[in-house]
Parts: sequence; C-alpha cells; structure tokens
Amino acid sequence: MEEDRKLTKKEQIRKEKVEKIINQKESEGYKSKDLTMSIVYANVMAFVICIPICVLFIVPFAYLYSTHEVPDVSPNKYLLFMIVFFISIVVHELIHGFFWGLSAPSKFKAIEFGVVWKMLTPYCTCLEPLKKGQYILGTSMPTIILGIIPLVISLFNLNILLMIFGCISVLGGGGDMLVILKLLLHKSKGKDTIYLDHPYKIGLLVLEKE
Repeated sequence: MEEDRKLTKKEQIRKEKVEKIINQKESEGYKSKDLTMSIVYANVMAFVICIPICVLFIVPFAYLYSTHEVPDVSPNKYLLFMIVFFISIVVHELIHGFFWGLSAPSKFKAIEFGVVWKMLTPYCTCLEPLKKGQYILGTSMPTIILGIIPLVISLFNLNILLMIFGCISVLGGGGDMLVILKLLLHKSKGKDTIYLDHPYKIGLLVLEKE
C-alpha cells in the first residue's frame, strides 16, 4: 500500500495491522488487488451516481407537493432539521460500524472510528476481511437508512425537510455507493475472495485465492 501523504499515528497503526493481514493471506496463496480512489475522483463521481437517485424522488415529490395542500414549515422545525443533520453525520459512521461489526470475525473489536480533523470528517473502518455481501451491507446501510428510507417516506407525508434530508444523505453516501460500484465491477478471478476496508484511503482491498 503506497501512501501519498503523511499518515497520522492511528493511520500508521492501522496500516501496519492491515499489512500483517495481507502478508498472512499472501502466504496462504491470496493475491491482493487495490480498489481505492482519490478524494477528488470520489467526490465528483459521487454526484454523478447520486444526483439521478435524488431526481428520481424529487420529480414525483414536486408533483405531489404542488397538487396537495401542505402546511408551512415552522422556524423551529428548520432548527431541528439542522441539529438532526449534524447528528446524522456521526450516525452515518455508527451504522457502518454496526453492520460491519456484526459480520467481522472479532465483531466490534475490528471496528475503529475517528475524525479527519483537516476536513472535520468522521470515519469508520473495519480492520478485518469480510465476505462480499457483508462488506456491501455495511457500506450501503447508512445511505439506505438515512437517505433512501426518508425519501420514500417523504413521498407519503410530503415533508419537504425530510425530502431535503434524504437527498443530502444520499449525496453524502455517494462515496460509499462508488466503492460498492467499483467492487461490483471488479471481476474476481479467485475461487475464494475476501474484502478488506482500506485503513486510510477511500475504497478497499480485494484478496483473491485461485
């Protein structure tokens, strides 16, 4: 794993842990494949992937909203919206950790949380290999729970704040959706394949045994 920036102490420790796993698996006949991406690429492609999803909900919502009598949103609800939104940023990572932790061999001991202080961005990573379905589940659930489900509900109650929250959450999970897409597009040549979250980059490592 090449590093193109100076790692923090926690990142260096995670890097060493993951390298031990990779070395162990390679001694067992596995080959590793890097499926990581740059932050710039991830941010751009996240919008490309997620904007169509948002539009899919916004169009019917706009039609229903215009044809029904909907009460005005009070100022207090806007304040509540902002509070919930900031809390959801942390909840997003907790959901990752919960679902990955259910599947990891060491359960929640394999999960680590932290904050990239330069970007004020919280993160979650799993330090143990997972099966394909397990990795996809843990990666996708924050977007489903915080994004897709609120969007669906907003079509029934015509709550514009819920619609906005759902769209922001879907866009916020765009990087996760991109990682899943990259994983699905990867054609594994191994009979036994496991997936390991990268310890400090966006993406994952695929370990394949022929």
